This record gives sequence, C-alpha cells and structure tokens, in this order.
Amino acid sequence: MSASSTCVGEQEPDDMGDYSHLPMGTVGAVALDAMGNLATATSTGGMSNKWDGRIGDTPIIGAGTWADGHIAISGTGAGEFFIRQGTARYIALRANLLGETPAAAGKLAMLEMKSIGGDGGVICLDSTGRFTMTFCSDGMYRGYCSAQTGHVPAIGIFHSEKIAPDDNHVSLPRNRK
Repeated sequence: MSASSTCVGEQEPDDMGDYSHLPMGTVGAVALDAMGNLATATSTGGMSNKWDGRIGDTPIIGAGTWADGHIAISGTGAGEFFIRQGTARYIALRANLLGETPAAAGKLAMLEMKSIGGDGGVICLDSTGRFTMTFCSDGMYRGYCSAQTGHVPAIGIFHSEKIAPDDNHVSLPRNRK
C-alpha cells in the first residue's frame, strides 16, 4: 500500500470534516430525592464518525458528569471541550466554593466553552432544588417535571422555548466567534 492510500474505515485527523450537524445521543438526568440526596446519570451515544479509541466526556467524572452533596451536573455536546474545561467540576466548584447558583455557574461555564469554540449544554440541580438547563448550542433537548409542575413534564429544544425560570441560552457578542 502506498503512503498516500487509505484503508476503508481509516481517516486522518485533518480529513475528518465537519460532522457537527449530525445528531448526538447523550441522555442526562439529575435528581434530588425527598431525603435531600442528589444524583446524576449521563449516557452517550457518542459522536458520528469519531476516531477509533476516542473517549468522550461522559465517562470522565468532572468533565461531563458530577454529583456531590450540594450539586449534580450532566452535560452534552463536544466532549473534547468538556474534558479540556473540566466543565462539570468547574460548575460544582463555582457553586460550592463561591456560592453561585446553578444558573450563574452553568451560564459562565457555557460562555467560556463557547469562547474556546465548543458547544453543548448542562443540566444542573442543587440541594435546595434550584436548577438550570443552560446551553451554548443551537438547541438542547431538555425537560423536567416536579411537584411545581404537577408532575407534568415541561419540554423544550430551542433557546426560544424557555421552560424553566433559569433556562438559559448562552451566546457570545457578535464581534466574537
């Protein structure tokens, strides 16, 4: 085989193309039980056309998933940026050490992610029941139900569908990429 030929299934990193328009398959959940315990669960379908051996943010605690006694976070999006930023742990530290709300910490994390070229979103819930579903992508499938909604699910996809008080879409000023 010559140096210029490529086997079926092989791709060089420079030839990967832009597959950001293809759907990703992350499912995330955060929960607060009647005893005050928090939990998070994140499952991913991965990325289309990913490199062999790629490990995304979902299995890396602190990147796309986090839960402690104060806050639970589940993320979705471009995993490499979640890993680089340590997104879930970053949000937890801001909430736990600085006393920021899930909405404030999540919004800042998504602003920073967008500023370095990433996209995605997070759902965050703290031990007092405050939550946010913040994203810096074109949309994020999201939903919730609680006693406040009469256990009827509230769902949304796009930023115009504000389904919760702290449901934030993050975008950068027009002069920034």
